[in-house]
Amino acid sequence: MAWKRSKVTGKPNDKAAYKSIAAQCSNSIRKYHAAKELKIIRKDNLGSFFNFVNGKLKTCSKLNEICRSDNTLCHDKEEISCIFNNFFASVFTVDNGLSPKLTHRVNVHSTCLSSINFSPSTVKKALRALKPTTSTGLDGIPNVFLKNCANSLSIPLSHIFDTSFKDGAIPLDWKVASVILIQKKRPTVDPGNYRPISLTSNCCRVMERIINNKLIIYLLLNNLITKEQHGFVRKRSTCTNILESLHDWTLNLQRLIPTDIIYFDFKKAFDSVSHPKLLMKLPAYGIVGNLLN
Repeated sequence: MAWKRSKVTGKPNDKAAYKSIAAQCSNSIRKYHAAKELKIIRKDNLGSFFNFVNGKLKTCSKLNEICRSDNTLCHDKEEISCIFNNFFASVFTVDNGLSPKLTHRVNVHSTCLSSINFSPSTVKKALRALKPTTSTGLDGIPNVFLKNCANSLSIPLSHIFDTSFKDGAIPLDWKVASVILIQKKRPTVDPGNYRPISLTSNCCRVMERIINNKLIIYLLLNNLITKEQHGFVRKRSTCTNILESLHDWTLNLQRLIPTDIIYFDFKKAFDSVSHPKLLMKLPAYGIVGNLLN
């Protein structure tokens, strides 16, 4: 009811009331689960304890076989890794070497973004905003550790981030990722039915998040993101996209304007984007200096 009231009226008091109730509910749920876990831990029954722990642990199902290009099945783990590696490498689009036509969107002499502030306070804020997950890159450092030790880690990480940014080079270990596979559809033996997820160093991802936040603010302040874009923009999503589209379609129906709707779904869209061309476009948007390098 409080949520509906806040949406209908839009009044600050109603929004504040909803946020207060939501916070109380979240706190009560958190306390309930904490009490439940504590009760299980204090029990003398080890079976119940290990059942609880095993239920919390996320285990990845093992991939025992995959199909080769000649349609024969492979069961060797090392060869399976090579098959996936070769397949994922093959879907990347090779750049054709042609330079895109660039129109400077900003006056680079007066408007540009070249540096990022990696102060300890900025790093501490980014660390505290992390979700307390336990997934890690190859360095084995989970988010929950970075989040809980934000006060102690903010200064050394600030120094590492700032030095890496100025030198234009990050630690080599940050460039290595642990790749896990997410099955999209069946059959399970087809390597094309998996999506790779790269688990990079969480420290590096904190640095990336700080850069991304500053970059998004710069693009929005200078109106460099078209209003028709709903992806990767704060306060916009697939929901705002469909609502805006429905509004336009409804107006057309009321005005008896014929409307055709065409949807495009690009297969492996991220892998087909030319990274060199994206890098060439950045200066036209005022991204220069160390940030570009």
